[in-house]
Amino acid sequence: MTRQVAENLAAALKVRRQSIGSVIGTLDSIYLHGQRRAGLWQERTNRRLDVTFTAAQTDQVRAALGQRVEVSGRVIRAIDDALVSVKMRTLEVLPSGPVTDLIGLDPDFTGGVDPVDYVREVRGAS
Repeated sequence: MTRQVAENLAAALKVRRQSIGSVIGTLDSIYLHGQRRAGLWQERTNRRLDVTFTAAQTDQVRAALGQRVEVSGRVIRAIDDALVSVKMRTLEVLPSGPVTDLIGLDPDFTGGVDPVDYVREVRGAS
């Protein structure tokens, strides 16, 4: 591999894509010197990414430390589509329990029909 090829490859790998979106995870750290950043452990991948925020959002981020949150804003991804960081626009604290804890919250959801039969009916299968 020539030096030029190595430089081109390194430059290509630094390419970032930006989009509007959100990430769910747990805030684990906050850094206030210079650029304000928080660490977010993604729920889906269990990987850490940086969340940048403004001075006006500092108290909101501090209050959410250690909690399960959804951070919305400008999502920055690497060339391989992996999340790198989020420029926070909004932050919402979510319930801490897993989704499986919601089972049984509406006992009459199926109208008395067996859940398997209900799903078949909804899907249009017999």
